[in-house]
Amino acid sequence: LLLLLLLLLECGASAAVLVHSGAFAHRVAKLDGRCNNDTCDDGARSQRFYRHWIARESSWLGQTALKTVKAECPHYPDIPRPHGTRERSPIFFGSLDWHSAVHSHWTLLRLSRRFPNEMFVDEVGDLFGTRFTAVYVELEKSMFLMNSTFELPYGIVWFLKLQAELSLTAQSAQSGSIAHSQMAKHLATFRPLEDLLASRLEEYINGLTSDTLKTNGQHDNAAFALLMILDYTRVIRNRQSLHRLAIDAVERLIVRRIPLGCEIEREPQLHDFLSPCLAAAAAASHVLNPASFSKHLTRLFPTLRHPMCTRRRVECLRGTSRDWLRSLKFDPQAADFAHTVGLSLSRAWFLHRISHALPIFDSRRAVLQTFELREAKRGLSIVANATMMQDYMISHYVPTFATILTTGGQ
Repeated sequence: LLLLLLLLLECGASAAVLVHSGAFAHRVAKLDGRCNNDTCDDGARSQRFYRHWIARESSWLGQTALKTVKAECPHYPDIPRPHGTRERSPIFFGSLDWHSAVHSHWTLLRLSRRFPNEMFVDEVGDLFGTRFTAVYVELEKSMFLMNSTFELPYGIVWFLKLQAELSLTAQSAQSGSIAHSQMAKHLATFRPLEDLLASRLEEYINGLTSDTLKTNGQHDNAAFALLMILDYTRVIRNRQSLHRLAIDAVERLIVRRIPLGCEIEREPQLHDFLSPCLAAAAAASHVLNPASFSKHLTRLFPTLRHPMCTRRRVECLRGTSRDWLRSLKFDPQAADFAHTVGLSLSRAWFLHRISHALPIFDSRRAVLQTFELREAKRGLSIVANATMMQDYMISHYVPTFATILTTGGQ
């Protein structure tokens, strides 16, 4: 009787495990976007939406970025730019400013890697071959030697992002192919400038304290800089000193910050194109495991959790105020309209990273993904609008934010 009882218990446990495993696999498949029915959650829907959107708009984005980097800055005579001549900045002279020129080159490279058959790809290769030379890199480097704070940190982290993309493109190209040799050559050509700017970021991080930490939503936001640095060091593995400094800064200034709560309801401030609270959460997701990040998010956003979120998405939104992430007002006549469009896209990018860093069954994933899809659709609708994109203040930088969101920014 005892043996029979044990056998029955074991069979029942095995059956329970099989049922649970099947449910788990179904949930994982849904979250990964592998379902084809209406039961998919917003995470799966957003992935399908991004794939379809970027496949449709990649040519338009590439042509816009090409046009941007070819036009010499400044475009407005009353806005002085320290790099406003081709002689001083022979590589990144295009666009409105140096950092926009850099991330426009990143956009071209990312789109070329993801969509190698687009018509603009050959032109991008020719452009890079002409511009990415050792002589020109030395001239770019000289600007930083003359000014120790030039483009610190925003433009510098975008340059490192460009280097990481060159490395990824070289890795994805067939060994021995022309594309592989070209990317490897470009990486080596930029190495002197990369070494200088990596060391400058180390100095920047060493100087960060709770008093000097910039928490606005603009170019000097430290959380965004740390997030981008960690993206870079995950690809470029020989920057361990910079990697350790960035991790320590995130843990010291964001994860263990007291008081921790972030008043996201007060965002955005005028001219923000980044969300300080979401940038901080996204940076923390880089250094914490899913269980620890879940606890951190509870302390960071205490009003976000709602126990009914595991049931239906509408109940998630009832439990979390729709004003938790204030809906943005898109007014084309407003002075900060261009930054508002960028903010909508960067919000979606941060939310995507935050939700996917949580444990698979964390109830807040559904809430975050709902907000992500709302922000993404609103921002991308402007990017796909040819009339809106005639506004240079939008077209010189928003294609980058659309690309990093829809192609996977890490």
